[in-house]
Amino acid sequence: MEYDVFISHKSERKPWVEILAKNLQQAGFKVFFDAWNIKGGDPLSTRLDEALQSSRAGIIVATPEISGSGWVKDEVETMNRLKNEGRGFRILPVRVGAAAAHLPMLGHLKAIDFKDRENYPRAFGELVRALRDQEPGADPTYRERALELPTESAFGPVAFAGAGGTPSSRERKLVDILSRRRAVLLCAQSDQVTAREKERVITQVAGRFQGGKVLRFAFPLGGKGAAGASFAEINAACGFPGAANSAAGFERGLRQELKGGRKVLLVVLGVENADQVLRKQVAKAIRAGYDEHPGLHFLILGGERLEQLHVASAEGLSPLNCADRMLWPELHPGDLPALFDPTEPPLPLDAATTPAIMDLAGGHLRLIEYVLEDLLGRDKFDR
Repeated sequence: MEYDVFISHKSERKPWVEILAKNLQQAGFKVFFDAWNIKGGDPLSTRLDEALQSSRAGIIVATPEISGSGWVKDEVETMNRLKNEGRGFRILPVRVGAAAAHLPMLGHLKAIDFKDRENYPRAFGELVRALRDQEPGADPTYRERALELPTESAFGPVAFAGAGGTPSSRERKLVDILSRRRAVLLCAQSDQVTAREKERVITQVAGRFQGGKVLRFAFPLGGKGAAGASFAEINAACGFPGAANSAAGFERGLRQELKGGRKVLLVVLGVENADQVLRKQVAKAIRAGYDEHPGLHFLILGGERLEQLHVASAEGLSPLNCADRMLWPELHPGDLPALFDPTEPPLPLDAATTPAIMDLAGGHLRLIEYVLEDLLGRDKFDR
């Protein structure tokens, strides 16, 4: 085996995960961390699969963002397969902060809880013991060497959450359109929309939903055979704590919110990564509410597979054929300044620079990010 451990995570948590990788490396483990081990030009899916096949264990950083990640879903499925092959592969779910993704497919595994900065040494000690296949100790606090600790803010919501920053032109265009439609499936081409943009669009659309209530949930990742646990997560996210952990409970909770002609905007993410049966049950419940209550609006965000799921009856979203299907608008040079956190080092993205960056990256957002990261490492831009 080439690696002791493979870390599966969502890129928004990369700063926290990189510190974990450094600490594991210092503790003597050979770590696969994509930012260290994948170089430009490598085929991503092939390289990740090869690394997993060559690892003794897999850490899943179970933060809420992974619910919308196809990469993480594929990695979790591969880890499950490796574990079931009887080769001794271990899966270690890790929670960061108070919020965590629900992983019904891993519900039988004990998660290691990095709940805050103060608890980090103890949680890290528990993780090291698990990777070394040692029995739990009375005090698992890691003391072999000094640890690098993430900042306290790294355990909270990701930095892009909310409406911070200036919207791009394509965000403004989208918000204007979405605010005038009752039901939309919004699809984004792979790696062409940042998580920050998605959050800002959701926040702005919700802000224009005057006189109504906004409910939001992300489908639990996977969840085959664990519908009850999945609906418990969905109902809790929507504020239906008294609802039964079932599709009927979700539907009743939604109807209760719509009583008396009240308006509700339902925002749904992570559809592609959910179990097919769960998708069908939720789609039927949403459609029933939509047909019975004019006050129900819904916005479902996803990737390229979202449209395929919508038109294929077997895949579970065909009841939502009442919705308009839309693609995110194309990226334009003037949008680039809005895509990056203002707390980062300022970039001179002026009228001369941005078209050159777009041309260099072929207009592809992920490549644009790589170009900007490279430019940040220089003293000045080469024009």
